[in-house]
Amino acid sequence: MATIQALFEEFARRETELALRTYDEHVVWDTRSLGAAPDLQGVFHGYEGVRTWWLRWLEAWDEVAMVDGPHHRPSGSQVVSWWRQRVRGKSSGAGLEMEVGIVWTFEKGRIVRAAVFPSGDEARRAAELSA
Repeated sequence: MATIQALFEEFARRETELALRTYDEHVVWDTRSLGAAPDLQGVFHGYEGVRTWWLRWLEAWDEVAMVDGPHHRPSGSQVVSWWRQRVRGKSSGAGLEMEVGIVWTFEKGRIVRAAVFPSGDEARRAAELSA
């Protein structure tokens, strides 16, 4: 769990060194459950796939602010994270508050898969944790 918390802290500083050391080179970033725009929904592979997804996501927003969390719960070889954030659209200027959840799967100390969900409840259900 400490690794995941450190990744969130690194992301807030817009740094990537820890992520590159923590993600497996063949990491799978799965956003099919997110229900996002078509260019943000799918399965992205490797460092470049994760980088592409994050750049696309960040390009959509002028502002991203954490409102609650992140919260983390271990579940075997997985860690479930969820948080609430406030965003403001770059082109529309519209504000939106959203919840996000991620199930991080580890093998040999490295993240091999991250499945993104539109809520913490869905992420916990996917990892078979009680809400």
